[in-house]
Amino acid sequence: MRQILAVSAVAVSALIGAAPAYAGVVITADATPAAGPPHSVSFQLEPDRMREMTGNSEMIYRGDLGKFWTLDTKDHTYREMNRDTMRQMRAQMDAYMKQMRDKLPSMPEAQRKQLEAMLAERENPKPQEITYEKAGAARTVGSWTCTPYNVKVNGATHEQLCLIRMSEVGLKRDDVKAFASLSSFIEDAGPPGQDKGRAAAFDFDAMAKQVGFDAFPVESTNYGADGKEVGRTVVKSIERKTIAADTFEIPKGYQSKELSAHIAK
Repeated sequence: MRQILAVSAVAVSALIGAAPAYAGVVITADATPAAGPPHSVSFQLEPDRMREMTGNSEMIYRGDLGKFWTLDTKDHTYREMNRDTMRQMRAQMDAYMKQMRDKLPSMPEAQRKQLEAMLAERENPKPQEITYEKAGAARTVGSWTCTPYNVKVNGATHEQLCLIRMSEVGLKRDDVKAFASLSSFIEDAGPPGQDKGRAAAFDFDAMAKQVGFDAFPVESTNYGADGKEVGRTVVKSIERKTIAADTFEIPKGYQSKELSAHIAK
């Protein structure tokens, strides 16, 4: 679970020499990937911005600015992504795919068929129908009782979400608006036919329509194409806190890294 103000307030606060702060929500979770060690994740949220912290990697999303930054806390560097840079990445991927298509005739048959199928799926994506299917009785996750739902894309289960009413964990729709906003931002700039099922956990409108209430996942389990579990995230705490405004700014001393270098890796 592979989620964030007021200009006048900032200006006034700057004039009196105080750092502005706003009420927000802090969510902590434990993530257990199938490959790699377990780790903790935390999200600091406001309606149009979010900061996610995972080990040495952090991400700051600024919906109000139409961009996000990925931070490396070990070498104190960051990379900026906006719609233009994401479309640049998409164009580079399209160029790479064209190179692969040009190489098809010289590939071994098995490799050629595999690549042809991948190219066909990318170039002619199938419509994706996302449905929620109740997956058994309610169960306890942490201190909450949630109901499991399988999230299916064209009939295949991509993840299971254990859902609870937002009101039961002290949340309102605006509190998690940044999750949905970031998901939509990435989807809009991404390649056609990308897997929308992976973003289902943050499409709170579609979720509410299908399950019948404003819901939030306190546990999410992701599955690969072969149906095997690839990762699980369990929410540990949800708190309403005052968040300093500079939480959503690039930390002092961080240096920018070129996007091209990131893509080349």
